[in-house]
Amino acid sequence: MQDERSYLEALRLFNEKALKLRQSSFVHALVAAPPSLKLRGEKQKDGSLSLSAEARGPSQESIDAFVITFRFFVQDNEVTSLRNMARLYKSASLPQELRDRFESARAAVNELLNGPNLVNISHNGETPTNRKVLNVFVYGGLAHANPEAYKTYKEWISFPPSAVFFQTCFTSIMAYVLEAIDFIAKLNEETIVHLSSGQSAPPPEGLAA
Repeated sequence: MQDERSYLEALRLFNEKALKLRQSSFVHALVAAPPSLKLRGEKQKDGSLSLSAEARGPSQESIDAFVITFRFFVQDNEVTSLRNMARLYKSASLPQELRDRFESARAAVNELLNGPNLVNISHNGETPTNRKVLNVFVYGGLAHANPEAYKTYKEWISFPPSAVFFQTCFTSIMAYVLEAIDFIAKLNEETIVHLSSGQSAPPPEGLAA
């Protein structure tokens, strides 16, 4: 019973934080104008080319506020992190169908995060993954919790055009992950009903109950 109560608390907290994300100014800005880039090149009098880039999408203030809650889903010291939720879905007495749907959502997030960054930008000969972009911005740019991530963040934003590319990539990554969070929140509602009803998953075929 204690485990079941802790599972329910974690599921409800996950959904509470997911709702807070959906109601944020960041999401309202995404709906109004999805993240995009505008590049401009201007030829100088000496024949050189001057490049500038402009990011369109949520404001920095709305991004900062969004990340405070978003971190509940990516930090493993939070019961609501996707990794800890995966442990919950494996440990709780649930039908395989609910577990499979959760794993499909988590697999989609991991596939995105492990792939090349969404805007295909490189730095010092490396094309960072979406996971690295996410970690560098969250723990180096916004939280300053990781000295190495902070150093990388400062390098990325030292050149204005690349700063805009990386910022747009970071915003887009969070928007994609938010879709998975929404999916899982809806799944959690079914899981909460299942656990609250006191039902248990049926035994595997061929085994005695």
